Amino acid sequence: MAEPPNDPTNRELLERIAALEAQNAKLAEGLASLERRADNNHDAHMKFIDKLGSIEEHLIELMEKVFPGWARTQVQIIDLFKAKDKAE
Repeated sequence: MAEPPNDPTNRELLERIAALEAQNAKLAEGLASLERRADNNHDAHMKFIDKLGSIEEHLIELMEKVFPGWARTQVQIIDLFKAKDKAE
C-alpha cells in the first residue's frame, strides 16, 4: 500500500510561496511589456489611419481635377446597383 504524502514543512511552504511570488513578478513584467506593445501598436495604427485619410482626401481632389463630375457618376452607379438589388 502506498504511503500517504507527508505534510510539507513550514520551510518547504515558504520556498513554494517565494517561487510563486517570483513567477508572479515575471508574469506581471510580461503583462506590462505586452500592454506597452499594445499601446505602441495602437498609436502606429491610428497614425496609419490618419495617413490613409489624408491620402483619400488628396485622391478625391485629384479625381475631381482629372475626371470632373466623377462623384455624380459614382452616385448614379450606386443607385443603379441599389435599384437592381431591390428588383431581385
